[in-house]
Amino acid sequence: MANADFSHTQNDLSTQWLDATLRQAGAIGRSKVASVTVTPIEGGSGGSVFRVSLSYDTHESSAPVSLIAKLPPRKGTDAHRIMTDMGMPVTEAKFYRELANHVDARTPQCYFSAYDIENRTGAVLIEDLGRMRLGRPGVSLDDARNALRSLARLHASMWNNPMLQQKAWLDWRDRVKPYARCIRGWLDSLDQRFPCVLADRAAAIIESALQDLPSAISRLSRPPVTLVHGDPWINNFAFDDKSRDSAVLFDWQLTARMRPGFDIACFLDIVPEYRTFDNDDAWIEETDCLARNYHSALTEFGVSDYSLDDLLSDRNLARAYTVTAGLWSQMTLQDLIGPEFVRNVREWSERLVERTDALGRTGSGE
Repeated sequence: MANADFSHTQNDLSTQWLDATLRQAGAIGRSKVASVTVTPIEGGSGGSVFRVSLSYDTHESSAPVSLIAKLPPRKGTDAHRIMTDMGMPVTEAKFYRELANHVDARTPQCYFSAYDIENRTGAVLIEDLGRMRLGRPGVSLDDARNALRSLARLHASMWNNPMLQQKAWLDWRDRVKPYARCIRGWLDSLDQRFPCVLADRAAAIIESALQDLPSAISRLSRPPVTLVHGDPWINNFAFDDKSRDSAVLFDWQLTARMRPGFDIACFLDIVPEYRTFDNDDAWIEETDCLARNYHSALTEFGVSDYSLDDLLSDRNLARAYTVTAGLWSQMTLQDLIGPEFVRNVREWSERLVERTDALGRTGSGE
């Protein structure tokens, strides 16, 4: 257990606790936290993400007026089950405690992080990026380029870093069984609750991917490796329009030690996509170009032992994960989107089949 004295619920985010925490982090000195307002953020991990608005008894320039608190997910939810099984809250807390200061990437400033190994849970208190433009599906091509350039900078900064080998919690191979178990559980749940919501073809694609997943993750864990974000879909970026290197990466719950093609596949290939395309040919052409742009940036930042062919091969390998990750996003949001859930899952599965068939026609699919 490490630093397990942390907030577990919204009610624990008290004036006294926040004052002591910010003081220990060096964010406040002479001022004191006078009042706190805690507001749940819809769509947060398991309903456990909150915006914390603060006021102080006196002005202090370093004192944050708003923070984001990520607390242990609510028990009994799908999010709690998969996040706990895969150790996601612990991973994020460890990232901020052990790695955030070593990466060349823009990340939220962290004021507090703690984890409980025994209960596989954790909490972080980080900078509120609400002043920035948050990524959403439908971003511009320039935003996509900026996001991938930020990933290239991150990957180059931790390329084959010996520090990564010392941290067993970065091994994605340990997450394969709980992840596959959760996906299969969701497939069974869909079949029982909403028969035929997934076409037979979509279910077959997912099952094939799950069978290939252990081998694919093992191959993606071979050197050369770096620190991957692990979940770089567009919603986990924020953009500062005043800066060329504008992308800030957050939500580090799935960061891992892997080959960088895993991150690129997650960004480019998970449905729903980072932006809308008129047809599959347009998607294939643009994502191929973006992958090449990423590789050029990686080379620019000093990596010389990872060829473009390596990247394209790893992107294809990672489809064993990316074809199922979209289902994950649909299932964890089912309580929030209510009656639209069935329609969303059906549309997602149709897009999955279309994309798989399009890749098959180019020789890059199954």
